Formats: sequence, structure tokens, C-alpha cells
Amino acid sequence: MSYFILNNKRERLHAEVYGRHNELGVALYDYDDKQARHAFNHDFQETKPGSLALVFGKDRTVKNIFRVTGTKKKYAYDLKLDAYVSYGELYKSLPERLRYRDFITLNRLSNPNLDPENNFRRGMCVAHVY
Repeated sequence: MSYFILNNKRERLHAEVYGRHNELGVALYDYDDKQARHAFNHDFQETKPGSLALVFGKDRTVKNIFRVTGTKKKYAYDLKLDAYVSYGELYKSLPERLRYRDFITLNRLSNPNLDPENNFRRGMCVAHVY
């Protein structure tokens, strides 16, 4: 199985910023054109409806697994720029919070852009792990 791990270390409250979309559900994450162009973030282009995603915050842990329902370009009023907003719905939850790198290791997943200990590198916002 493959997953998209999303880096929200700044703990932006996407659901509050964008609200709930009637058809797509809850806002999980957002990114702008500059972030998407960064070499480490090309995995954003692979995210499609039906993909599974986990989001980690400042504590670097994951708990909920979401099914991506779509991406919509919206204006981020707090950042004053257009952003791509990924929406989703809760798919399932892990029994307990787990460091994202341990989730990757335990599930024998990988991504060539992660460091040898499965950590995100500087500038990484997303990793498609499979």
C-alpha cells in the first residue's frame, strides 16, 4: 500500500482556514506554486482522489489516515496567495500516535528523497511512500 505523508510542522489549521467543502470534505493541507516546484515536492503531482494521506505536525507524529477526495485552487487569505488545497475524509485511525518515520519503517515503505532514517529533508512538504 502507498501513502502520502504531508509535513505540517507549522501546524496550519487548514480546516479552519478553508472551511468544509460541500462535495470534497475537510481541508487537509495546502501548498503553493513555489512549494510544488521544489524538487523534493514533485510528489504533490501524484496525489489523486482515492490516495491515502497522513499529516504530521510539530510533534512529528501521525494518527489519522485520510482518503484524498480532491484538490481545489483557493485563495489563502491569511497568506495572501493562491494555494492548492487538498481535501479528504477520515479513512481510519492508527491505534496510537506514531512518529511518521516509524510509520514508514514499520510498514517497510520508502521514498528516495527521505534521508536514511526516513526523515524529511529541508524543504520537503510531501513524500509519496510505497
